[in-house]
Amino acid sequence: MTRNRRLAIGCGIAAFVTPVIATCVCCALVIRFLERDQPDYSDYPEPPDDSDLLIEPLDLPDDKNAYLYYVRAAQSVYWTAEQDEKVRRLHDGDEWDPEFAEVFLAQNAKAWELYQQGLACEQAQAPVDYPGDKKFALAKHQWSGFEVLVVTRLRWLIECGEQEAAFDEVFDLIEYGDSLKSARARIHYYLHGAKLQAIALGMLRDCLPDARLPSAQLVAYAHRLEPYKHDQAALAAVLKAEYTGVFRLLPQGFESVPNPQLNRARTLFAESTREAIENAERPCEEIDLPERTMFEDSGKTEMAVIAAVGRAEGAPVSEIQLKSNSGLLRSNCTWRSNMSVAQAFLALKAYELDTGSLPDSLDELVPDYLDEVPLDYSDGNPIRYSPAEKRVYSTCPPWQVDL
Repeated sequence: MTRNRRLAIGCGIAAFVTPVIATCVCCALVIRFLERDQPDYSDYPEPPDDSDLLIEPLDLPDDKNAYLYYVRAAQSVYWTAEQDEKVRRLHDGDEWDPEFAEVFLAQNAKAWELYQQGLACEQAQAPVDYPGDKKFALAKHQWSGFEVLVVTRLRWLIECGEQEAAFDEVFDLIEYGDSLKSARARIHYYLHGAKLQAIALGMLRDCLPDARLPSAQLVAYAHRLEPYKHDQAALAAVLKAEYTGVFRLLPQGFESVPNPQLNRARTLFAESTREAIENAERPCEEIDLPERTMFEDSGKTEMAVIAAVGRAEGAPVSEIQLKSNSGLLRSNCTWRSNMSVAQAFLALKAYELDTGSLPDSLDELVPDYLDEVPLDYSDGNPIRYSPAEKRVYSTCPPWQVDL
């Protein structure tokens, strides 16, 4: 037998044997997969009763929906490629160019008008799902562009000596952030609202030491911050909207098909959401979210189901959500504490204007300057104040202002 003949026969045998071996290996893997410990799905014959978590969007006409005005405002902000470097310098505070600032604000007057119309609306409703409607479409850079406009406008007022107008617009920005946080929609709207409020508080912290406003005005500003510390209802609505947004994306009629695995995943997701809502009012130190790994071993099929439902291209949607709840609640404590710091800061400046000195403790601000001493939501204790160091601060994480 020639060498080529033997080689051909060997290749033929290999071509036959290889698929057989591969098939045997696959069968062994399937058998092992089927013999592994399965979660007990017998307790989940039906979908959970999650009616308390399914949130319906507000039925607002477009001309009454603040969110749509904010979207249109952000879509309207523009600057040319030639202006890009100057805009960056304005926003970053590297260089103040009053002439260019006026040009930039003038060319974006329409955006500012739309923003003011949004502030005049009583409610905002962002999309609970991710609809294809272009009236909701807004790219990340467009939100950032609007932040540039707001910060430039505030700096312009401060540079022009319009302190009262600047303070009013700081509070407009806080209100804008609050309306996004309260828009009964997915979590990224809430986070963007919190970011805007952080920008506003930063501007307040930077310009207050040199403020020449009457003490009564500062006290009024301190009282205006009070409602923004109590946004647990908005946070609960966000958690519900996140839950609703995932499961509304189920294909039509899918829920009518018996699916114990999906029922189990949905039940655990619902329990986790309720636990997060129950913890929304607690200080950081008292947040108690039990550790739960929804997708263990054979539960990987549940991960695939939820990932498909969430259209997240394979991302384990619910696992991410479970792990993010704790971080969201703790971040919320920080944001609320920062409001408390700003509130105490305003009251302390008013006290100093009236008396010529700072108080020995924050208790002396009650009731003439504050209704009560603001809380540090890291631990539920009063906000920290050091008259010797002339600073008031929070501990979650440390955020302070110097008097």
